[in-house]
Amino acid sequence: MTFFDSSRPLQTLFPAMMSMVRNPGAFFEALPFHPYYRHGVFLASFAVLLFSFLAVPFHGVLTLFIFPISWAAVLLFVWLWSRYLSWAMRTIPRLPMPRLLAFNITSYCVIPLALLAIPYVGWIGLLASVYLQWQALVHRGKVNSATALMMSIVPAAVVLFIGVAGWIAAMSVQVHLVD
Repeated sequence: MTFFDSSRPLQTLFPAMMSMVRNPGAFFEALPFHPYYRHGVFLASFAVLLFSFLAVPFHGVLTLFIFPISWAAVLLFVWLWSRYLSWAMRTIPRLPMPRLLAFNITSYCVIPLALLAIPYVGWIGLLASVYLQWQALVHRGKVNSATALMMSIVPAAVVLFIGVAGWIAAMSVQVHLVD
């Protein structure tokens, strides 16, 4: 089982991703606890970089110029989601989960979201991300399947609903340029 190490990113990134894809339950069960945010920030940054390069053929080169904004937004999202995960573990099943462990788990789970850049394939990335979080909660958090599913699906559905509503609102705004 290979895990990501930010001091050796090229040697450990793809083997860690393959270990996570092959057996996510065993991967998250054996995930070591890192007492700092460095690994999680690097993994989330890789997800944003992958998203940016996947988005260029479908959405144009201008997507590379919003890379700093999307990078900051994804890091904020990972941090907020890890806070939610840590809070939900303390309140629903009343089990401890350190915030740094929740941040590292969320960083691994955000990697499939890079597929959101590809039209009609992004749903697979979203489902894979929710599945990985469910696996992490069941195997690392020692939560039963139904509770872990509720903790993964309900907030993901809320975030998805807000995103779709925002997208619909943005598409309904028409800007008329002066001729």
